[in-house]
Amino acid sequence: MEARLAGGSLIVIGSFYDYYYFQIFAKPALQRPADLKGKVIAASAAGSASEYGIRDALSHFGLRDNENKIVYTGGTDARVHALQQGIADAAIISPPNGLIAQKLGFREIVNLMEMKMLLGYGGLVGKESWLRQNRETVLSFFKSYLEGLAALRQDSEYALKVIGKYARISDRDILVESYRTSIPQILTRPYVRKEIVEKSLKLSKNEAARRAEPEKFADNSFVKALDDSGFLNSLFGKN
Repeated sequence: MEARLAGGSLIVIGSFYDYYYFQIFAKPALQRPADLKGKVIAASAAGSASEYGIRDALSHFGLRDNENKIVYTGGTDARVHALQQGIADAAIISPPNGLIAQKLGFREIVNLMEMKMLLGYGGLVGKESWLRQNRETVLSFFKSYLEGLAALRQDSEYALKVIGKYARISDRDILVESYRTSIPQILTRPYVRKEIVEKSLKLSKNEAARRAEPEKFADNSFVKALDDSGFLNSLFGKN
């Protein structure tokens, strides 16, 4: 979206996960969201989804930005490390690393996934001209992706093997947590929601975002074509 606001031709054609994919874990002494007041919380980088997740969560529980300090420590592993080293009192973490933090003795005090707070966490983007010229290729990609998702949803043991292979995870507890927090939650009808686009425009620091029309940032025609053809129903039913 930032590229399009700057004059680029990118457009979002699918949304795979519409919510924050995070949990906030903290030192055992902190037991509820209100206890985060005045504390140091680790995020990945300035302007990242993890930072926005912290700010949205704090706001939801009535805490103001100036009542906390956010430190930027890098990826999820680094954020868990920041907790271990006492660099931060709490950290926003993506699954399955929350389970790792829990095994290390830290406490989950906010689960943004359960709160269903909107964010375009993962999606598919393409150049408009290329998409027009290669429509069948794009539809084939969506078909293969969705067939893969259906296979993982239908056979959890197979899914665990796939996750373990590509994520290089052998701990079954972590594999099960990876599956639980991802595969069943991924959208089976990956339409781009207008509310997601509107929120992204509000978060943008580009002045052009204030005048932008949300409809011009997304193209749902590919997903709609598969939906109208009955392809999605054949994989996931009518829900």
